Amino acid sequence: MNTVAPSTVYRRPADLVTNGTAPGARAQLLSEINGRSTYALVLARDDEVATALMDFASSHHIAAAHFTAIGALRGVKLAWYDLERKAYKIISVDGQVEALSLLGDVGLANGKPAIHCHMTVGLEDGTVRGGHLLEATASPTLEIMITVEPGVLKKQFDACSGLTLLRPGS
Repeated sequence: MNTVAPSTVYRRPADLVTNGTAPGARAQLLSEINGRSTYALVLARDDEVATALMDFASSHHIAAAHFTAIGALRGVKLAWYDLERKAYKIISVDGQVEALSLLGDVGLANGKPAIHCHMTVGLEDGTVRGGHLLEATASPTLEIMITVEPGVLKKQFDACSGLTLLRPGS
């Protein structure tokens, strides 16, 4: 049975780094229209989701994109941002789950791709958990549709929130 482990563990945004591998991830260009490219990025069993997204964004030199995904996962760690603490509260979800919705964007922070991703997962009893994606492992697959835009989205550190946020037009 899937359960949500009780947690009072917090991590600061600067401490959130990808820490996995995604050797089975495969991308296919689906279309290119007016400078916009759409890709299917399909993860294989044991590929780490955040790592696959970051690897793809880095290798394709992405400056602006958005993505969605569905599939199945295990080893999911989500987070809820506590604005007062300026830290993420970790939400661990044990067992096999369905990725019901994964949404995110890519912009540039300090000249490098920065990914922001939220996810909802479905447990075997039909309950749902959601939050900011920290870690998740494809089990058996995750299908990600990525649209790369021709422009640039810049992200900057915001001292008030403690987060790196999109700053359109900057």
